[in-house]
Amino acid sequence: NPDISQSAIAEALRLDRSTLVQIIDRLENRGLVVRHVSPTDRRSHALQLTDAGSETLAELKQRTVEHEDDVASALNDDERAQFISLLKRLYGG
Repeated sequence: NPDISQSAIAEALRLDRSTLVQIIDRLENRGLVVRHVSPTDRRSHALQLTDAGSETLAELKQRTVEHEDDVASALNDDERAQFISLLKRLYGG
């Protein structure tokens, strides 16, 4: 989500603002995100991934898929469905 606000990220991740600011500072220092004044609300900051951030995100998504496939391969279809159901209940989905 280009130009997503820090507040929206904090809410989605259920993090307090000070914790999120520290995380964003580290991501910015590593060149993965840039922070700028929101185009719709000058009081808030919006975030965008840099090219390096986009590449890192793509790598992490691929690793996640590989890990999920690895975990799922140990389960039969019924176990997989039950596992997904339990995860959804844990995370309010």
